[in-house]
Amino acid sequence: NFFLTKDYLNKGFKGAISCSIVRLFKKDSDFKFIGNVHEYIEDSINKKGKICKTNIPIHHYQELKGKGFFRKKQLDYLEIYEKNIENYPNKSRAYRHIGNIYYTFKKDYDKAIENFNKALEINQNDSRAYLGLGWCYLAKNNPKMAINAFKKALEINRYSDVLWISLGQAYSTDGKNKAAITCFENAIQINSQNKTKLLPMIKQLQNSVSYNFNIKGLASLE
Repeated sequence: NFFLTKDYLNKGFKGAISCSIVRLFKKDSDFKFIGNVHEYIEDSINKKGKICKTNIPIHHYQELKGKGFFRKKQLDYLEIYEKNIENYPNKSRAYRHIGNIYYTFKKDYDKAIENFNKALEINQNDSRAYLGLGWCYLAKNNPKMAINAFKKALEINRYSDVLWISLGQAYSTDGKNKAAITCFENAIQINSQNKTKLLPMIKQLQNSVSYNFNIKGLASLE
């Protein structure tokens, strides 16, 4: 029980992650969850009304049980997904989630790429699947393919600071410092909170010094 965790309410939280997950809705017998993992309720809600976005932060306490618990949970999800994929109503989303798990928890980048591509075969406008592809190609030391994936994602969503940062990393890895700087500047323009992280990197790139950094795992963005 998370509420028995000592001092759970006194823990600090730095920022929030924007994600499209339905969390607040009135009790209604017509609202039905479908799917075996990350149950999907949007379809039944959309039949009766409109889902609105909110800036209300909602804390998720599951990681208080430890990284081992969270990793096992994701790997259990992977097994359920792969056994029941044909019964999942939103296969594009499911394949993207499978790709996320292979990337983040199994470090199997080829399997992750396979599943991100399956997601994109169904929905070519899934910018997060392109984002996952790009991160996989970076992990495989293929910055040119990563650049291509991130560019396609930005054609869909040009106002994602995560995408601009990712493209900047790919350009930096490919030795294109000027392009990387432009991407990082765009990320700062979209979200000024990126200044602390990106301004030192821009300075390093301007001095033509190689600079590497890690982007947080995909699961944290879902």
